Amino acid sequence: MSKPLSQLPHPPGRLPLVGDIRSVDRRTPTQHETRLAKDLGPIYQRLLLRDRLVVVAGAELAQQCTDEKLWGRVLIGPTAKLRDIAGAGLFTARSSDPLWSQARAILSPGFSQEAMRVYHSAMTSVAMDLVDRWSREPADVHRDMTAATLEVIGRAGFSQPLGVLGNDRSASEPVPATGAFLAALERTLDWASETSNDLPILGSARSLATKRQRESDIALARAYVDGIVQRRRKAEAQRPGSTSDLLDLMLTTRDPKTGESLPDNNIRDQVLTFLVAGHETTAALMEVALYYLAADPALAAQLREASLGTSYDEVSKNRALRAFLNECLRLWPPVPGFFRVSRVTQDLGEYSVPAGRAVFVLALAAQRDREAWGEDADTFRAERFLEARVTARSGRFFAPWGAGPRSCIGRQFALHEAAVLLSTVLQHYDLELADGAGDLRMRERGTLRPEKFDISVRPRTRQMEKQ
Repeated sequence: MSKPLSQLPHPPGRLPLVGDIRSVDRRTPTQHETRLAKDLGPIYQRLLLRDRLVVVAGAELAQQCTDEKLWGRVLIGPTAKLRDIAGAGLFTARSSDPLWSQARAILSPGFSQEAMRVYHSAMTSVAMDLVDRWSREPADVHRDMTAATLEVIGRAGFSQPLGVLGNDRSASEPVPATGAFLAALERTLDWASETSNDLPILGSARSLATKRQRESDIALARAYVDGIVQRRRKAEAQRPGSTSDLLDLMLTTRDPKTGESLPDNNIRDQVLTFLVAGHETTAALMEVALYYLAADPALAAQLREASLGTSYDEVSKNRALRAFLNECLRLWPPVPGFFRVSRVTQDLGEYSVPAGRAVFVLALAAQRDREAWGEDADTFRAERFLEARVTARSGRFFAPWGAGPRSCIGRQFALHEAAVLLSTVLQHYDLELADGAGDLRMRERGTLRPEKFDISVRPRTRQMEKQ
C-alpha cells in the first residue's frame, strides 16, 4: 500500500504554521538539499507555510521522472521567473505554447553536426583571443569565461562580435553596450534565484522592492537584443545571403509544418535565451573544468597527451576530453535540478503522487547517488564515462541538460564550444591553482557556478608543445 506524500521524511525541527523554515538556505539551496538527501533518503519533502516541495534525489526515482508518458515539464522556480526577461524562448516557454514547437523545428538544423562545423572557426577565434588575453594580463577565470562564452554566442550564433574579450579577431565592429547588458543580466539572475528561495511573503516583498530596477534591466536587455537583430537585417539588406547561423534561421526559415515564420517578439526571446542560458551554463562548465585541470597537473597532462589537435574532427573525436567534460557535468551540473509534473496518479517509490503534482528532480544529488555510481560517486573520475554510455534513461542517471523533448537544444553546441576552448588553452598554457585557492565552492543563482578562484597560467614552450 503506497503512502501519501504527507508521510515523506522531512528535515528535523519542523515548526507549526511555518513548517521547515529552519531548513531554508537561500544562498546554496540545491547544495543544502543534496546534503539533506544523505540523511533523508532518495525522496523527501520540505514544507514552507502551505507549500510542500517534494525532492527526488535518488537516481532510480529520478530516472522514473524522465518517462514522458507519465511525467511532463513544468515551469516553477527561477526558470519561471526568467520568463520576465526571456519571454517565450525555448528555455522558458511553456510546452503548450505553439511557438515553442515552431521555434524548436526552425532552430534544430542550427545544432546539427553540419552546423557545428560552420561554428567551429568562430569558436576557435574566441579561443585564440582568450589565449592572447592571458599572454597580456593575469587570468581572471570568472570574467574571462563569461566573456569567452558570450563571444562564442555572438560570433557563432549571430555573426556579430560582442566586444567583451579584448583582442577581437573579427573584422566587424562589436555590438555596443554589451557591458551594460551583462550588468543588467547579472542583477536579473540574482533576483530570480533569491526570490525563488525565499519564504513566499519575503520573495514577494523583495520583488516589489526591486521592481523599478528590474523593469529597467529588462528594458535594457531587450533593447540590446533588438539592436543585434536590427544590425543583422541591415547587413542582410546590403549583402543578401552573406551569413548562415542561428539568427539567420530565425529570420528567414519557415516552420516546415505550418509554413509560418517566427514573429519578431519571439525572435527577440530566442536571442535573449541563447545569451542568458547559453553563456551562463557553459561558463559554469568551463570554470569547473579549469579548476580541476589547475588543481591536478597530471590530469591536464593526460588530456593534453590525448589531444589530437584543434580542428573540428580532432576535437569532436577526442573521447577523453568529452569524458572529462561529462564528469564535470556529473559532479556540478550547471542546472542542478528541474521540475516534473505527474500526468497521472502513480507511485514513486513507496509514495503515491497524484496527477498534476510537481516534484523537483535534484540532479545534483541523483548524479552522485552511490547506489548508481558506486562508492566513489563523490570523487572526480572521468574514466567512468569511457566505460559505458550514460544518459538520463540509463541505470546511472545523468541529465545535466534536462530530459525529454524539453532538454537543452544547445547541449552539443556547449560541449563543442567547451572542448574547443579547453583544447586551445591546454595547447598553449600550463595551469596551476593560485596559492590559497582552496576547495571548489559553488554559488547558486539559478545555475550552479563556482565562487571566484584564481589560477596562474604559464606559457608552454615550443619544445614542450612538441613533446
